[in-house]
Parts: sequence; C-alpha cells; structure tokens
Amino acid sequence: MYLYGDSPLPHWQLDAVAFDADGDLWISALSEGVAVIEVGMEAIPGDVNNDGVVDIDDVFAVLAAWGPCAACPEDVNGDGFVDIDDLFAVLANWT
Repeated sequence: MYLYGDSPLPHWQLDAVAFDADGDLWISALSEGVAVIEVGMEAIPGDVNNDGVVDIDDVFAVLAAWGPCAACPEDVNGDGFVDIDDLFAVLANWT
C-alpha cells in the first residue's frame, strides 16, 4: 500500500478493472503502467473439490475417499479419516 504521493504511479485514476480466467484482478490506470493483483478466495468448509460451491460433487468425493486418509481434502475435520462426520460437514455447508 502506498501513501498519496508515494505511489509508483503519478495518480490512482482507473481506466479499467477486470478479472481474467485465472482470477487475477487487472487494473489499468489512466496514468502510466498496469497493475496485476492476485485475489485469493477464502476456503469454503465442505468444498472438497475447491470449485467454489458445496454440492453433490463434494458428497461424491467424500464417499469415494471413505476411510483412512491423511491430509486429503475430503477429510474435512482433519482427523485422518473420511467418515460420517466429514459427510455431515459437507451437508451442513451445502450451497
């Protein structure tokens, strides 16, 4: 973050703001230069396939990974096992 007058750009007037297919935010300034800012999404509990929604695909993924599973996304509660508790966590966060 730059303070006013400290910016590498002469001013902060924006020309265009858009997201690309990778989720990067592109900001085109009216002054010199273009800035690229990475925008991350916060994890959604129960979204084991990381597609931004908790749905039937997540339920199927939990069922397919059922049993011992160290550090896998289907182990929603992180106890080392994919079981009924993880299935309930997915269902509780259904979007």
